[in-house]
Amino acid sequence: MKNFSNIKVLALILAYSSFAMADHHASSKHDSQVKYISYSQLGNPADVLEVKTEASSALNSGEVRVKVLAAPINPSDLLQISGNYGVAAVLPARPGSEGVGRVTESISAGKELKSGTVGPSCNWQHLGRRDSSSC
Repeated sequence: MKNFSNIKVLALILAYSSFAMADHHASSKHDSQVKYISYSQLGNPADVLEVKTEASSALNSGEVRVKVLAAPINPSDLLQISGNYGVAAVLPARPGSEGVGRVTESISAGKELKSGTVGPSCNWQHLGRRDSSSC
């Protein structure tokens, strides 16, 4: 991948390692803020990725709130951010699509998932919402 500064990417990963580390301070309380990584232009990931914060919203029926425990950084993620992937990203975008997390809140709609259940997580963010059927 051309023009990638390995040192800048490593610095970004280390600076925001809470997105990729196991949750050592697990809590079932509802967080009022959600941190996530986003980009609004294509380019070198070290230059275009930003950490943002937004208010956490209420869950709808059948959704769960998932606290991310670990999320990988795949080569395909870096290729899409840089504009070198086969499918163009719809901007602004949130990278990543894999990970594992712990359910912290659930609104039942047939499939009951209790707080503490471990399952798939969202993209590169510390807390996300998912349809309970995907867990």
